Order: sequence, then structure tokens, then C-alpha cells
Amino acid sequence: MSWILDGDEENLPRLERLRALAGGESSLTPFLRGFQEGGFQADLKRFVAERAPEFAVPCADGSHPLIWTQYHQEYRDMYEQHFDTIVDGLEMSKEEVNEYFAWLHQSAKYLEDDSEDLYTFLEALTSSEDYGAFLKVMFAEVRERSQPGSAGQPTVVATPESKEIPVT
Repeated sequence: MSWILDGDEENLPRLERLRALAGGESSLTPFLRGFQEGGFQADLKRFVAERAPEFAVPCADGSHPLIWTQYHQEYRDMYEQHFDTIVDGLEMSKEEVNEYFAWLHQSAKYLEDDSEDLYTFLEALTSSEDYGAFLKVMFAEVRERSQPGSAGQPTVVATPESKEIPVT
């Protein structure tokens, strides 16, 4: 028995083209490779290294300086802009990509076929949106810089502690 989903006509050719670009792997591989190639990782590493000193000393009350949220927005923007570059390189529009991802979601949800591993892909793709994940990246850089023999300056790493603040 063969199931037909809305969008098969447009998306089955996209699936095949993207799988061909991926050498037979998941059709989502070209998107992931786009983040690994083209200098993005070097730009990201530079971004994190330049801003890490701001994360070396957290606020005593457990809050975060406003600049951290501004850096997070810049971090998110980097990912978004690079995703746009990847989409352009794949000769797709954002609308086509959104339709394709929605179609893969339909397949995973209604046909119980997540052979493209959509959910893992979406988790990786959207991780830059998570402020907590961003903080982990920044604190990891601070810790790395504090290790003996590292090129970084900080020698003490402070990590934020959560404190309960009564609200009345």
C-alpha cells in the first residue's frame, strides 16, 4: 500500500536531489554540511573567543548582564544568516525549505517514517535559539581559556549559581 501526502509532487524530487547531493545519505545532510564547511566554524570560534572574557565573572546575584543577551542575539543572527547562505547554495528558497521540512514532518508524524532523522536535525538546527545552550558554549570557552597552557588569560573560572529570589 502506498500513502500519498500533500506536497509529494513538489517534495519527492527535492528529496531525491538533496539525497544525491549527500551521496545517498539523509537529504538533510547538505544543510548540516553547510554549517561545517565554508568557514562558518572558524567565524563561530572567533565570535566565541572574542566575547568569552565577558562571561568570566557572573553577577553575584545569579542574574546575567544585558550584554549577554545581546551577544546571544548576535550568535542567533550568525546562524540565521549562514542558514540563508546554505539555502541559497542549494538553490532553494526559504519558502521551499519550509515546505520541504513541513513535508518531512508530515511523513514522520503521519506515516511514522523519520528516515531523514528530521527531529535530530531540527534540534541541532535550532540549538542556537536556546539561551541556555549558548551559555554552555560561552562558559566552555571560558573554562578552556583557564586551563594551564591555554592561550587565554583568565585563571579563575566563575560559573553562575542560581539563587532563589523572593517575589512579593
